[in-house]
Amino acid sequence: MHILPPLVPLPMPRLPRIFLFLVLMSLSSAAAQALTVGAYWAFQIEQDAGPTTAGYSTFGNFSEDVSLTNWPNGIPSFSYSGSIKTTFNNYGLDYSAYDGSIWGRGKALGWNTASAPSSDNSFQVTLDSTGVEDISARFNYRLNGVRSSAGLVTALSAFEYSVDSGDFISVPGVSLALNNNGNWGDEWSADLNALAAIENAGSITLRWTFPDLIQTSGKQI
Repeated sequence: MHILPPLVPLPMPRLPRIFLFLVLMSLSSAAAQALTVGAYWAFQIEQDAGPTTAGYSTFGNFSEDVSLTNWPNGIPSFSYSGSIKTTFNNYGLDYSAYDGSIWGRGKALGWNTASAPSSDNSFQVTLDSTGVEDISARFNYRLNGVRSSAGLVTALSAFEYSVDSGDFISVPGVSLALNNNGNWGDEWSADLNALAAIENAGSITLRWTFPDLIQTSGKQI
């Protein structure tokens, strides 16, 4: 599974934000010859919201639906929560999905603490892992000074999995560390091939949780 695209600042005013692109990739052993399958969320309807010469006048339309997938069992789903969850325009670079296709910058999701604190901040993916193993995940993000009551946010508060709608369990051996430096190209990733509990397991959910965020002028996830 993966979460994605590198981003760069542009010489124009913009709201700071945390934004995410999510990609799930795995290797299926169900066939005689292993097949690479994946799911990618660009959080936008259009593959290319506009030519690079259009600057940032065109961002397309936000969507939580999976943007690209050849997952062998049904359609993977995405959801996110938080008291100040929101959507943003994506000021990053184009991204190459798991199949090599190029997705232009368009939309992103986030949690906006500019006017109020935000609690219960998380996002999750649910999919059927029957016949699938060696799952990995990654996402691109930008933290530009967002804070919790403990100070600068420098880590996820949890990364967990659930099988068949059971209790969430912490994924062992995975770094929760995040950069909080304003860079547009930061990426979090995890190789989950040692987590046998989610392989060939039927319905599974992977959930990422951020700390509760305090109100901070001009700061978002």
